[in-house]
Amino acid sequence: MNQNIMEIDDKSAYDPDFIENVIIPMLTGLVQKKLFSAAYDLDGKIIIATDMFAGYFGYSSMNQIQGKSLHDILAEIGKLEQLNLIDHLNKIRLKVINTGSIVTHLNLIPFQNKILTTLVYNIPIFRTDGKVVATRTIARKIDLISSVAAMNNNLIHGEPICKVKPWELHLSPRQNEILYLLTIGFSQNQVADYLGITRGTISKIISETICPLFEIDGSNTKLLVKTIIASKYFERASNPFLEPRIIEIDSNIELYI
Repeated sequence: MNQNIMEIDDKSAYDPDFIENVIIPMLTGLVQKKLFSAAYDLDGKIIIATDMFAGYFGYSSMNQIQGKSLHDILAEIGKLEQLNLIDHLNKIRLKVINTGSIVTHLNLIPFQNKILTTLVYNIPIFRTDGKVVATRTIARKIDLISSVAAMNNNLIHGEPICKVKPWELHLSPRQNEILYLLTIGFSQNQVADYLGITRGTISKIISETICPLFEIDGSNTKLLVKTIIASKYFERASNPFLEPRIIEIDSNIELYI
């Protein structure tokens, strides 16, 4: 993908001197810190990053990725299955640049048969005249299911509701995907919107194929989610099920049960 096809509203914000003389010196002290962070110029090239950020992609230091875009890095290391995320990440970056606002998103990445979830803050870097000349991301790993459970204490106490052992069931990737989204707080309508299928299809899958496996009558989403969290199903499920995805927190998705 050609990074330059993205439209920047204010071309005068391109300022390599400010990047070289202000941004890089300002962030250099963070390179060796235990922090997952990177700064990008307006074309999406990495200005500076932490060594931890570089290490995630298999590089030994930040110097090996400086001046490259995420597209360049993923192509270089052969992570072709994640290239479809770049367009979405670039749209988020463009939104930060053109609005001067912070945009938060979740990365859901399958990793060693689990879902690695990171909360990412996309932050504008301003010049003294108020123009955005670069962007920065700061990410931290979170256990989203545990976070939702902690906000709903009734979901983390007691044994699973159903008699079967949920982790021994073999759900399809689509069933697991729906179940995961419900568990992290999506409503059925939000799951349908997110997956691009109808609310009726979601309801049918839940009531006719998922709930019966867990010995739950009808389409009792709350009971289904309680069973999943209490049994720690997603910690024991053996088959990967979710493609790499990005969820913008700023897109009116509410986490609730």
